[in-house]
This record gives sequence, structure tokens and C-alpha cells, in this order.
Amino acid sequence: MNRTETETALDNSTIWALMGNGRYWKLRRNGATKTWKRDPDRFQIPVKAGLRSCAYLTNDTNFTTDFIVSKEDPNQ
Repeated sequence: MNRTETETALDNSTIWALMGNGRYWKLRRNGATKTWKRDPDRFQIPVKAGLRSCAYLTNDTNFTTDFIVSKEDPNQ
């Protein structure tokens, strides 16, 4: 996913992260998007899941293994 697709999915609350217990938690933005002048395709978005889990979504993030983009709850 590119930056605009990732930010749109975060704004629509449709990105879910796989946790260690096998359940999916909804990701939410935890700060501003960081970009680089020398490489406009590079970005870093801080996200949070639950109360304590924090991470970054970057241009290198693989959305096929640990994340699901879905409007419906994947836990059901």
C-alpha cells in the first residue's frame, strides 16, 4: 500500500493488526505522518493498538502477513 491508501485506511478505521494471542485489534493513528524530502515515497506513520501496543507503518510494511484491511471485524 502507498501512503495515501494507508492514511485513508487509517482514517476509515479499516486496518487491523494481528496480536500475539491470535486476535486482531484495530489500529489507530498515534501522531503525525513523517515524510522525507529526498525520498518522497518514504513515510512513517505511528499507530497504536489497544492500550499498550505501538508501532510504525512505513513504506516497507508488509500488509499481507500481520495486518488486514477490512471494514468488518476479522475476529468473528
